[in-house]
Amino acid sequence: MRDVTTEERKIFARFSPEMKRLREQALNLEEMILEGFSSQQAASSKQKTKTTLQSLDLMVQTLAALEEVFERLAVQAEPNLQTAIQKIKLQSLRDRLEYPEEQHLQAEKG
Repeated sequence: MRDVTTEERKIFARFSPEMKRLREQALNLEEMILEGFSSQQAASSKQKTKTTLQSLDLMVQTLAALEEVFERLAVQAEPNLQTAIQKIKLQSLRDRLEYPEEQHLQAEKG
């Protein structure tokens, strides 16, 4: 895979702070949901809230991983996108980014 160009690094530098901002907003939303999570809720409502929080947490983790990839590429900590992707700790995201064609085929089948 080719190395990242200077122009691409500029793009990554622009996107990284935006992803950080989105992640921080999601964390704030998660905190608000947790605060609203009271003991008076019905069991089904509690389960729905728990599921929502888990989804929100996964979104926050995904944004954090993407932010890290863009940041590492922007500051030239990684020579190319493939190397940066391989350092992602969130397996499902790493798989989607490493093998986008497989994700596309699965979407078509689903």
